[in-house]
Amino acid sequence: MNTSYSALMPLRQGENLEFLEESIHSILEQTIPPQEIVLVMDMPMSGETRWMLMKLCAKRTKLLFVHAYELADFGLEELIMRGIAHCSCSLIAMVGSSDISAPSRCEEGLKIFSEFPQTAVVRSCIGKTGENAADYLTMMFRKEAALEAKKEFWEVTLKVDRESGEGMKAKSQYLETTLVENKSYGEAACGEQGYCSLWKYMEERGYKFYDIPKPLVSFDKTRARAGV
Repeated sequence: MNTSYSALMPLRQGENLEFLEESIHSILEQTIPPQEIVLVMDMPMSGETRWMLMKLCAKRTKLLFVHAYELADFGLEELIMRGIAHCSCSLIAMVGSSDISAPSRCEEGLKIFSEFPQTAVVRSCIGKTGENAADYLTMMFRKEAALEAKKEFWEVTLKVDRESGEGMKAKSQYLETTLVENKSYGEAACGEQGYCSLWKYMEERGYKFYDIPKPLVSFDKTRARAGV
């Protein structure tokens, strides 16, 4: 089983530092920890925060800071797409800055990729039962598949941009009208994480998804802790 993976985390201005520290800590405490943590930032990080993160990761894993300040006016999705190319591993764990990950979160994802090599994306339930598909969110994915889909995704949306001449507004309208029929992500996942469009596009185009029907991650401290 391939046990090497990158943990990718987009960071926006105004992040809750307490949640961020706990999220990083929960990834470092994985039964199989990441080879690296890639932070994609749309704003400069204070020296205090940078020092806290470096101290937290010291001697445990590599920490990479990706500066994407020109994306400050865009969403998390653009930060994720920028970060994918900076990940050195073929498997990538998608981590939100307020995620609280169960210790086995990434190991369970790695097992799925090993047992089912055609899988492109592994999702985890964020509810108690996993009976509703809207309760799932992207947990881990193959870098190669995401890069391929990313290229296709932007070619389609840029074509819409060129034809309409309205740039990002046209892209948003395309996502709302073309992908809205895909029911595999509900308002909970999209509203909380805000970067579902690429994953929706991948499922729409037939990429293989595997859903783990138990909660392995929660978004923040207001939710029940993952795995409890």
